[in-house]
Amino acid sequence: MTGEHTGTLKRLTADPGRTALLVAGGLGFVLLGASQALYGPFYGALQENFALSAAQVSIITTVHFVGATAAMSTSGFLTRRFGALRVVQAATFALALGFLAIAVAPTWALVLTGATILGIGFGGLVTMNFLVARVFGSESPAALNALNAMFGVGAVVAPVAAAPFAAQGARGPVFALGGALAALLGLYFVFTKRIHVEEAPVRLPGSIQIRSYILPVFGFIALYFFYMASEASFGNWIPTHLTPAYGSAPASRFVGLFWLALTAGRLVATPVSLRVAPERVVGWSLVFALAAAVAASAVPIAPIAYVVAGFFCGPVFPGGLAWIRRRFPALADEVSSVVLAVGGIGTVIAPPVIGTAVDIYGVSSIPAAIALLLVCAGATAQALKLNARRRAAGLLAE
Repeated sequence: MTGEHTGTLKRLTADPGRTALLVAGGLGFVLLGASQALYGPFYGALQENFALSAAQVSIITTVHFVGATAAMSTSGFLTRRFGALRVVQAATFALALGFLAIAVAPTWALVLTGATILGIGFGGLVTMNFLVARVFGSESPAALNALNAMFGVGAVVAPVAAAPFAAQGARGPVFALGGALAALLGLYFVFTKRIHVEEAPVRLPGSIQIRSYILPVFGFIALYFFYMASEASFGNWIPTHLTPAYGSAPASRFVGLFWLALTAGRLVATPVSLRVAPERVVGWSLVFALAAAVAASAVPIAPIAYVVAGFFCGPVFPGGLAWIRRRFPALADEVSSVVLAVGGIGTVIAPPVIGTAVDIYGVSSIPAAIALLLVCAGATAQALKLNARRRAAGLLAE
């Protein structure tokens, strides 16, 4: 660990209560990453157990994200009504219930019910971003990068650990372990005395003119729509692009390297974000990710290009949340929940749209299609920065 990272770690963990929150939140995000990544390894076993087609078994992922979107859509209201910590507590127990339901469900309908509950817990636990941002204040960009890096850890480690069980079609032990860990974490959130969060119901200042916020809110929705669409497209289409040249097994491993690089990018961005404004981190990260996506069009260097793209994609998601908190200090939780819920639709729309492009133009169109999404994300980020400058200039003129 470099001296820079050591200094950052000391700053983030100087207060025991904040340390407890960040560590517990990090464990929660490991479980979030695992929950999203565990379905795929068990597709084959689920198909065999319940006599499903490939299209039918993929519904489990769909209902997971339906539950997550529903939870994220309401998390802003629930946070204002009950406080972020209580929402996190409830979400962690929902995560536990969903894991356990999938582990023991005797029918496909109950498996889907469990996945929906798991998705609700997933979306609700995203509220941890809001809580960490509020508690860490000016150091929230670094804390958010560290927190979201743990998501990548879970997404990478869980499928590898589950592989022997998936080969035997034994989903029960894996999902039951996830449920037990989530339940223990939920109990910690309920009974710990180390985490002290002062939460008061958010009241919108009477001077706020809602109309002045419409454009930037839509801007952040567009930013997350295109960014999350590109991230999902990398994960879905890297194997398809690389399989003809490298074979299916190596191509699948390159996806794992993409997620590892994304996690590394967030960890590296942790100390950087203490000195650099989040809008600059997001803007430049998108520029370099775009360059890497364009470079991936050259098949001989595509594997390296995808790893580089993952590294620079890493800081965008947490950096955007820190940017939202800086832009909307009185409305950050509400705006963030709306942005994530609506922007997340990009993860549903983009992969099949790119699939249509592949059917028409072939696999060589994949890097260009992802690059186009990153162009849109980068242009949106630039527009948001220009809007903020114009608003600041207008206030100064007044």
